[in-house]
Amino acid sequence: KKTYFTKNLASSIVGPDNFLFIPCGSIRNDRQLFGMSVGESFDDGQITAFLRERQRVRTVIMLDEIEKIKDAVSELGWEQDKKIFKAFLEPWQEGSILAPGASASCSKSSSDPGKRISCANCIFICTTNEGQDEILAFYEEHRERLCGGASNEAALRDEMTWIDNKLVKQKLSDCFKLFFKRIDKNLEALYRRFDKIIPFMPFKPEEAEVVADIELRARFSPLQKPPKLDGELHERRLAGNLRVIHDDAVSALAAQDYDQMQGASSMMREAEQIHSEIVEACAEVPPRFTKCPELKVKDIDGKTRVLHKIWVTVEEMGGNGDSEPQMIIKEHPPENKQDRADAEPLEQHRNSAAASDVSNFDHLLDVV
Repeated sequence: KKTYFTKNLASSIVGPDNFLFIPCGSIRNDRQLFGMSVGESFDDGQITAFLRERQRVRTVIMLDEIEKIKDAVSELGWEQDKKIFKAFLEPWQEGSILAPGASASCSKSSSDPGKRISCANCIFICTTNEGQDEILAFYEEHRERLCGGASNEAALRDEMTWIDNKLVKQKLSDCFKLFFKRIDKNLEALYRRFDKIIPFMPFKPEEAEVVADIELRARFSPLQKPPKLDGELHERRLAGNLRVIHDDAVSALAAQDYDQMQGASSMMREAEQIHSEIVEACAEVPPRFTKCPELKVKDIDGKTRVLHKIWVTVEEMGGNGDSEPQMIIKEHPPENKQDRADAEPLEQHRNSAAASDVSNFDHLLDVV
């Protein structure tokens, strides 16, 4: 949920070209982030390379699952986590980074872009699973109030203030201080550089269905393009020219796989699985689908193209009292069910949930 929301928030604020996503589980030393100098030459790290070309524009850097830096080990030795976290003290306090290759004696007030890289226009967002147990315990204790929903913007802000006082200040603050202190006693200063801690509560059932519906659409939509068997691996498509239609029951079934600890990714697996089944069905010889209704569409260049419509629905499978619902791919529409893909997205369909999401989104923009 944290990663899912932050990616969408960052893209909305600065656009995908000015957003850098860093999975911290892959970071092994500070050089990967801030670069290194060897003699008269230097190599940029992910952060310095990204910011060097974007010092005058607004940017967002997301450090995903920052707790995974803890206990980092590389060819440079043990306790790389101390060096990595300490490297953030300068940009988060001074608003600039010493450029790789520049003299360490370079003034922090220097405006020479070759010596220092400004990050004054950059928002750093860190996600973590640290404190997750405290958040879930708080949610269970106050489930009725948290799931009740705020009736208006003023009530929402009051609720956010209550959560900040009861959860963030009384429980999470000490949790994060201890996390950094265990790595190095001097890193408590790094914790003080954080402007805001925003806890993410588990999805409500209706919110989980909205996210599941979005993920299903994100995987079905590219199947409308023609198949592509050459080019870069990530550009290839074994299946194409398909109009995949699903109903509310499909989104609801995918949402049932929601796991509070794993977040939105637990529902993405269900979407990936049904996507894989569609691709495999199209690759069968002879083809599994031969009687799909056709739909004529026009491409951007005005050329007419034929799409084949297939349906994904939910049916009870099994027998002897142990049946369970499963997603089924069909060549014809299920009876008495609305085509979800031909209607508005579920996030718009559920007006009350959508209105609540917008209020939360606006409040977080105010915080940022």
